[in-house]
Amino acid sequence: MTIYKIMIKSYKIIAITAFLINSSLSICQPFQTIGGAFSVPTIPNINCVDAEACFTLTENLNWQQGAVWDLDTIDLNLAFDATFCMFIGSNDGGADGFSFLLRDPSSNTYGEDGGALGYGTANGTQGIFPSIAIEFDSFFNNEYFDIQEDHTQLVVNANVTSPPAIPAISLLPNNANIEDNNFHNSRIVWDPITQNLSMYFDGNLRFTFNQDIINTVFNGNSQVIWGFTASTGQMTNLHQICFPKLIIELPDQIVCYNDSTVVNYFHENLTEYFWNTPSEDSLLYWNNSLGLPLTDTSFYANENGMYELHVEFNNKNYETTFNLTYDNSLPISLGTDSSFCQGQNMLLKDINNTIWNTHLWENGSSSATKQVSNDGVYWCEVSNIPQCKYRDSIIITILPTPTLNLLPFDSTACVPGTFFLEATPNQLNSNITWTFSNGIIFTNQNQVNYSNNSVGDYSFQISIISADNCSNTYNYTDVIHVLENPTALFSYEINEISSGYSVQLTDESLNYSNLEWLINQSEQSTAEDPIFYPSGNSNLVRLIAFNGICSDTIIKTIELDNIEVIVPNIITNPVGNTPNSILNLFKDNFKNFNVTILNRWGISVYEGTKNNEKPLYLWNGVDLQTQKKCSDGVYFILLKGELKNGEQYDYQGFVTIAGN
Repeated sequence: MTIYKIMIKSYKIIAITAFLINSSLSICQPFQTIGGAFSVPTIPNINCVDAEACFTLTENLNWQQGAVWDLDTIDLNLAFDATFCMFIGSNDGGADGFSFLLRDPSSNTYGEDGGALGYGTANGTQGIFPSIAIEFDSFFNNEYFDIQEDHTQLVVNANVTSPPAIPAISLLPNNANIEDNNFHNSRIVWDPITQNLSMYFDGNLRFTFNQDIINTVFNGNSQVIWGFTASTGQMTNLHQICFPKLIIELPDQIVCYNDSTVVNYFHENLTEYFWNTPSEDSLLYWNNSLGLPLTDTSFYANENGMYELHVEFNNKNYETTFNLTYDNSLPISLGTDSSFCQGQNMLLKDINNTIWNTHLWENGSSSATKQVSNDGVYWCEVSNIPQCKYRDSIIITILPTPTLNLLPFDSTACVPGTFFLEATPNQLNSNITWTFSNGIIFTNQNQVNYSNNSVGDYSFQISIISADNCSNTYNYTDVIHVLENPTALFSYEINEISSGYSVQLTDESLNYSNLEWLINQSEQSTAEDPIFYPSGNSNLVRLIAFNGICSDTIIKTIELDNIEVIVPNIITNPVGNTPNSILNLFKDNFKNFNVTILNRWGISVYEGTKNNEKPLYLWNGVDLQTQKKCSDGVYFILLKGELKNGEQYDYQGFVTIAGN
């Protein structure tokens, strides 16, 4: 078995050439022959590849079968790409052909001969399964769903007597004969991503089989064995297969700064093995005469110069070289992650001061430096050698401008004006400074009590500095107002009118914007000089003067003169013209009244009023119901009314008529 690889530190394969390419390495596998198969050292006139290993699977004899299997499993989770040359005979009427198989490692290694091609089961004999078989069939067997032309088809689980997964099609697009005494090239490709299994014959894609074969065929097992079977029956042909020789290529390598290449080469059956470094040091020397197996075949390389590999195989010395170039440019560094305050900027550059041939920033810029003013992740990729690109990134954080909330406050006050102000910062551990337009300053305080004894409008400024040393300033212009205190003053004048009295109030207040009068605790007015009508001798007047913020109050009691009411208690000679001949109620003392006179039986003999409609207020002793003189005697008087000063008057008494 031959294994060869040269890898860089990230385990990328840098030099491999082999028959089988399987995503992580390329190898030329050892093989196992079954049945009548045997290896042959060379086959003359092979016309499709430089052969490394060849096998005869069946000789040109009746009822032969043979197989050749890879000894190592392959992983179907990885890509598979196999190329081989096959000789299907020279007898156009011969039989039967090849099959390429992927099989479970625990399955049989051969099936039936004849039309079953050495893998299938047709006569009850156990075939090879689980398996995928791609046929290269040179004979028509109707019972196996064949066609007349030399053909291919894909069969699952060796069941050749059931319809194949890919029906039979000719191996060549022109239906040409393949038993033409020539070698033909075939390629099998498995793509685990698309789950496509494709077969090419002489460079022509013949079919693609799409299926999740790991789960649908191999029951979830991705490890399979691959190989070939062939058979003859009543008709015969020679069946041979060859694999390409292993070609070793060692391309020159470039190793980037602070990196190295892992060099590893292994081949079975070596008798000597060692490497020479550019400084002519010998590494990993081994000779089979030491009596130990060759196991140590890897080393790290980052020295400039030519590396030489020396091996001895089959008594022949082999030497191959590759050149390693080491880039000693000190990689770029943009420095540690940084932050700055909003509104500022920062210049990004390589702080190692390495001179670079190329620069590429994340926004496509190719300049050597970059000015940034926004937060984000910035990176720059540089190189002096195209194969070595170095990148560094830096996280820029824009520190927020500190902010605060000025809580609502009473912005207007009267002399002496005192104002409570409070500001709450939105960032922890921030410092606040207050500066007022009259020169007062408070430092490192969220709450202040500001006093001002001078009338006027005042401004202030709040400065805030965050824990990150970012600052911000808030200006408040003419937002504090200090007012003069109002003074409540008024005078009054009492006037007598026909219905009683009126009082003229005159405002004499100072420094106010509106007034509020309250008269006798019930009557309200906002007029400047209101008039009111007294409801008694004593009247309470309150005046409040406002300036929108402050107020002043004055209270006065306005006194009226007392009014005496005299009700006569006797009428003599009512028809005469003497002072006692008429019951006079002194009407001028009343705003209004009602009087009722009852006789001794409770019958009304007189009703009088004083108002604008019925000015009856004199009684001369005549019964208004009968219009006759009332007889002498005692009569009952009921009198109710309102005096001119607003007082209520309620009188009950007696009057005597004599001499009527």
